[in-house]
Amino acid sequence: MTRTVPDQAQSPAAGAEPRGGDGSTLAVAAWAYFEGELVPFEQANVSIATHALNYGTAIFEGIRAYRQHDGSLAILFALEHYERLRRNGRLLRSSPPESAAELVEITRELLRRHGVSEDIYIRPLLYKSARSIRLQLTGLEDRVSIYAFPMGDYMPTDGLRVSVSAWQRVNDNAIPARGKVPPDRRLGTPVGIRRDLRRRERGDSLLQLRPAGTAAGR
Repeated sequence: MTRTVPDQAQSPAAGAEPRGGDGSTLAVAAWAYFEGELVPFEQANVSIATHALNYGTAIFEGIRAYRQHDGSLAILFALEHYERLRRNGRLLRSSPPESAAELVEITRELLRRHGVSEDIYIRPLLYKSARSIRLQLTGLEDRVSIYAFPMGDYMPTDGLRVSVSAWQRVNDNAIPARGKVPPDRRLGTPVGIRRDLRRRERGDSLLQLRPAGTAAGR
């Protein structure tokens, strides 16, 4: 684990105002890493012409940092997560300017500025940042963004009620789900439909199947 000692919260202006509690909006911390620098979260915005927004040309990771007894935060497998982010980026012909080790240090500084001493979730995104609608992957600028927010247990820890989803996981030869590419089974309209079904059926999670009928995951 990589340890970070948070500073007292450094809030630019009013910082990011907590909004919602149902998962549709996030009570994010005040800072984000965006276009090569740490900026107030509210300034981390992309154009509607951004390639990744139009075509889903991005790779994401989900990293946890846990509060320790001395008040520090321990980032779980930080280097390994960023090495995987860069490796998976090759699926989209992406090559971010930062090394995995540099991204770890950027994340540590981000958490220090947040000043949050509770368990926190970190979301890095490697994306095609060019303002372009060209249907290509090469010759486009790549950027990494990172933000974080406090998040408790993702699922109940005392047992789950699981249903089998009517939606199948996309074949890895179509969209490489192993690479955490946003248009795969994890994001977008299908996952929203599945979650609505999950709520309707009063379950905790839905199990997806592969075309062959074997279990793929939730």
